[in-house]
Amino acid sequence: LIRYDGYHGKVFVTMAAEPDGISDNWIKALYEDRDGYLWIGTRNSGLDRYDPATESFKHHRHDPSNPGSIISDRVQAVLEDRHGNLWVGTNKGLCRLDDTRADFEKISTSELESSGDLFITCLVEAADKKIWVGTKSGLFLLGPGGKLTAHRVEEETPTAGLHVTSLMEDKTGRIWVGTYSSGLIQFKPGGPANDHFRAGKTPGLGADRIHTLLQDSKEHIWVGTDAGLSQWVESEKRFIQHRHDPQDMYSLSLDRVTSLFQDDGEVLWVGTSSGLNKWDTNTTFFQHIKPHPESNGLVHHLVTAFHEDLDDSVWIGTYNGLTHWDRRRNEFVNYKHDPNNPKSLGDNRIASLLVEENGLIWIGSYVGGLNRFDPTTQAFKRYKNDPDNPNSLGSNGVTRIIPGDNGTLWLGCMGGGLNIFDPEEEVFTRFVHDPEDPR
Repeated sequence: LIRYDGYHGKVFVTMAAEPDGISDNWIKALYEDRDGYLWIGTRNSGLDRYDPATESFKHHRHDPSNPGSIISDRVQAVLEDRHGNLWVGTNKGLCRLDDTRADFEKISTSELESSGDLFITCLVEAADKKIWVGTKSGLFLLGPGGKLTAHRVEEETPTAGLHVTSLMEDKTGRIWVGTYSSGLIQFKPGGPANDHFRAGKTPGLGADRIHTLLQDSKEHIWVGTDAGLSQWVESEKRFIQHRHDPQDMYSLSLDRVTSLFQDDGEVLWVGTSSGLNKWDTNTTFFQHIKPHPESNGLVHHLVTAFHEDLDDSVWIGTYNGLTHWDRRRNEFVNYKHDPNNPKSLGDNRIASLLVEENGLIWIGSYVGGLNRFDPTTQAFKRYKNDPDNPNSLGSNGVTRIIPGDNGTLWLGCMGGGLNIFDPEEEVFTRFVHDPEDPR
């Protein structure tokens, strides 16, 4: 899980030494509820609730001896309805966590069971408060009393038996249904007509495998497919297709579009199998930084930290090294660990960055301690934990660097507490938890 605040990225990874951390690195679903908690559905480890105030995770795992536990540890979809109930879709059906967040209630899935597949893929609540449920075996409607009933649009466009991958209700009340191999279906509940869009038959729809759907603030419909990004033009009843072009640096970075998001600034973010794209509505360009470790580009696609320097350049920490990006020249310089060079970066897995006004760069890594980089000499200096020296770094995992008074640095260390570092004296002062000391 990566959290990005517009300036810095923070990575949460599963670690055996941190039982209160995120439970699984394979994340299938994310949902922020009305109280600001982030619910994280994982591939094999149940449902996590992240509290941003305490930066802690609470785990919900399946327990065969507890009927009030979550019904499966494979969580595919999460939705909070207007009443505060949390609906959780899993590979073994649907369950509900009421607003007290006490016990999970399993929802009757007799009709779903008769189809032979309990696998829930997606959930959406419509304006009329009805909840639509996408599964590997069709589209269902959650009715009164928590009963699931199969929904069929028309005889010529049946949704029963379809592998549904994504669901969306647009501003006019139409339901859009993305499928795994049968294209895109659009219908108005209770209405007489529907549309079934198929690749090869519908101009602009590149593939029948739909991954994600979004309606933006200007009511444009975006469809992420295995063959690019399609934009629905309502007035012309057709799609405009955006695809990767290896000859065009401003095209989509890859055709397999897996996620879509629009931020508060109306920027459209497009996730692909080859990194993140930013859609500029003014220029109609896709802005993206592709990983090119051996050439003029970002050293790795997994970005963990950002920091701007006084020259308007950007330092970018990744999970495979450090990149300096000169935005005026659009030039990149990459720095990586060299086991034969003690003045190289101490470790490639970067967790935090700080650029000082004097131009020095401080780099915290997950296992390589604290590094100081001098752009003038192009040399790194490493600071690491020494078990025999109480004035050394508290641990070699430095996840946060904040400037303090008089040139000092505050460091957050994994398992090593809070540290204050005096760069002139090169002395670390540790503040660690003591269960015997309430202060």
